Amino acid sequence: MNRKMSSRARTRMYAYAPLALVLLVSALSSCAGKPERDYWPTESWRRASPESVGFDSEKLLAALRSQDLAAIGLDSLIVIRNGYIVAEAYRYPNAPDTPHNVNSVTKSCVSTVFGIARDRGLVGNSGKRVLDFFPEYAEHETDARKKRLTTGDVLTMRTGQNWNENTTPNMVNSMDAMIASDNWLTYVLDTPMMMPGGVAFDYNTGASHILTSILQRVTGDAEGFAREALFEPIGISGYRWKKDPQGIPAGGYGLSLKSEDMARLGFLMLNGGLWDSRRIVSEKWVREATKAHTTTRGSFNSSWEYGYQWWIDPSRRSFSAQGYAGQYIFVVPDIDLVVVTTANADFSRTHEVMGLAMGALPGAIVSNGALPENEKAARELADFCASLGQPPEPKDVTLPARYSRAALATPARIAFEPNEAGLVTGTLARADDGSLAFGYEFAGKDGSRIRVSLIAGTDGRFRTSETALPEAWYQFGFEKIPVACRVIKSEGDSVAIETVVTGSTVGPYVDWITLEGDRVTVSRTERRSRQATVAKGTVVR
Repeated sequence: MNRKMSSRARTRMYAYAPLALVLLVSALSSCAGKPERDYWPTESWRRASPESVGFDSEKLLAALRSQDLAAIGLDSLIVIRNGYIVAEAYRYPNAPDTPHNVNSVTKSCVSTVFGIARDRGLVGNSGKRVLDFFPEYAEHETDARKKRLTTGDVLTMRTGQNWNENTTPNMVNSMDAMIASDNWLTYVLDTPMMMPGGVAFDYNTGASHILTSILQRVTGDAEGFAREALFEPIGISGYRWKKDPQGIPAGGYGLSLKSEDMARLGFLMLNGGLWDSRRIVSEKWVREATKAHTTTRGSFNSSWEYGYQWWIDPSRRSFSAQGYAGQYIFVVPDIDLVVVTTANADFSRTHEVMGLAMGALPGAIVSNGALPENEKAARELADFCASLGQPPEPKDVTLPARYSRAALATPARIAFEPNEAGLVTGTLARADDGSLAFGYEFAGKDGSRIRVSLIAGTDGRFRTSETALPEAWYQFGFEKIPVACRVIKSEGDSVAIETVVTGSTVGPYVDWITLEGDRVTVSRTERRSRQATVAKGTVVR
């Protein structure tokens, strides 16, 4: 998924192709073959020292230290060689059990499920016409080009439609419009044609939603089919998946996976669709999905080629799943390597996450076999990775008197005036441990009310609440999700609260709450875009 980026920024973001990795793959690939696995990570991944699989611990540590990981927004990373995790890190407040929204990595996962459906004879071959699955649309379609559109055209994003996802602020973004519509499939299929399908690549998240819509049509339950056919057999669990208004899983984004489960998908593809002696998806499909079917010239990612919802880099003999804001599954079969990252990176710095995942970390491989152990360096690497997941040392923030436990022994209730943010009512109170509890009630477009209940640590550490959050609607709907908050500043009659949607590319936000007599002002600013919304209200007795 690609949101609100200029073409220049996107090109710079994806153009990273380090010569060192190209040379490394060339040097080591002659030794590579189909490896025999001594275990499979269905239940859990095993760990090994970097040197035991040909990595240099000092180089790995240097690669990680070469970046300000907090500044680039890295949330997690995993490096796997020969089936063993050799380096892993989770940046606080993210953790190994955090499902992270993977944005367009969803597309690659859906492609794999679609491949299983093809193996089972449910969706025909790549020449099968899309509208054959949707006769109610075919009946009224008059454009012969759309009638000829095939699943192969959809898989390779060569739909020929007038789909505008790489937009400027004065243009309608087709993806945003699809998400805002009452029926995503109808929106996509009603998008007019500009040319016949199969001619030119044009990035299209709506095309990916056609795939889950087909799966829904042929199986009756696309998510259930994905769970039975792919997720459960390889050990993926605890995921989230956004649905469209008809209950169809989002095909182009909206899946949230734990980092280790992202690695399982990459490992499955690395092994040609085989998992612990069980064929999950055919080797033929894996070959088709991960070979270049089209160039991507003119797109935001023009240095790559495209397969079946997987990005292909022939120069490095690699393929990858790529999601907005730094979600990557990078697979290099010749050197038995999988690298996974999750992030909440600003688009101007996503190329740094990619450079780390696809350049610096793989560049720490120096041998195809085991190296002498370097226990000191391996320990330093492990300690550095572990330090990223540690909360900061407690540091109390002194709140104004208006926010004292005595003053807020009875929660302050707030009535908001009409505002752009949609806030209707709010509450403010102090919890038993001194944390600041605050809640909002938002008015939904359909007249419904959405309650948000949050708690912010006043000791420099996050407190996590499971709550709905309207700002995260496009990724999660109004499901309850983990939202972490802490007070970061106190000034006059105001307090500033940092809000992080854990495992997401939404936010982070800073809320300034000001109490002046009975008047209340809440100003929420997205930290990266600096866009702010302000709501004013009154404390009611």
